[in-house]
Amino acid sequence: MRFRQDFKPFDALKPHYIPAIYHKLAEGGESIFQLSIPFDGQELVVDRAATPFICAGFNDVIAGAVLRLHKLFHPENLDLNVLLYKTPSLDDLSLVFELYNTKKIKIANEDYTISVVGAYSYSNKSEVTYYPILYREACSNGMLAVISQSFTETIPAKKIFEIGCEWSKCNFEDYQKLLNELFQRLKEEEWGQSQEVNDFVENVKSPDLGSPIDNEMYDEVLEELESVFETSESNGDSIREIIDRNLSDIGYNAFAKLNIITDFATSEPDPFNRLEMIKQAGYYVESLLDKILRDSSRSQKGAFRWSHLEEISGVKS
Repeated sequence: MRFRQDFKPFDALKPHYIPAIYHKLAEGGESIFQLSIPFDGQELVVDRAATPFICAGFNDVIAGAVLRLHKLFHPENLDLNVLLYKTPSLDDLSLVFELYNTKKIKIANEDYTISVVGAYSYSNKSEVTYYPILYREACSNGMLAVISQSFTETIPAKKIFEIGCEWSKCNFEDYQKLLNELFQRLKEEEWGQSQEVNDFVENVKSPDLGSPIDNEMYDEVLEELESVFETSESNGDSIREIIDRNLSDIGYNAFAKLNIITDFATSEPDPFNRLEMIKQAGYYVESLLDKILRDSSRSQKGAFRWSHLEEISGVKS
């Protein structure tokens, strides 16, 4: 099942919009702090201690995710759906969800959508995690180019609403420019030198699973998948189908290889496993971006004139 069909209307989060309840009790002449939440029509005690708790309610965690998307897009550019990966139970008071903005944005003249994942558990109640995912709208599944770890927040529960500068529109636009540069480089980087293979790509208008592909390149993709995900097993689309589809649609370049990796991640039918694979694909994209930054830094070394620095700093000669 494709990931889009797993998303539900935003209202699916409402039953989990549950506050934390604090009590200060007097027992045996001493103060006891009690943490509880309303659950299944009763007040469920989560913890008791002699000192106050640092924690969040599921309601605050949900609100924090919405406000982070609001920070990026503003209300007029939001239309939210939700995918619930984990919901609270008596055995595991955890909530993991993905807020998906259906409104598209443009990067390198291609359509993308963005979501924010929120994760919180009362077993580690002092911390909340948020991170965004960027999906490339290349097919019905929505292949992805996951946002850098530098956008990931693991923050104290009491600081949910202190949204840092890394979520600013300005910084996200800088990230878009980096992705644009990465994609352009990968499209220009040839992958495979066989003229016969290149002719095949030019002539085939849709994936032809019966056509032979270069075995050496196929093996290279398998090795890459195993290094990124530590496995090459998938319960979704077959690996060969994914490879054929991307090579015939994109061509034999490094951009196709990236899309094979990200397409493989989103083809996983189990939502929670897919989320973990998306994160691994994100680390792979980040490693490619780091290389661009290193190359850019080396190319700029010694390249600035004093007059240019004066111009940047606002100094008039």
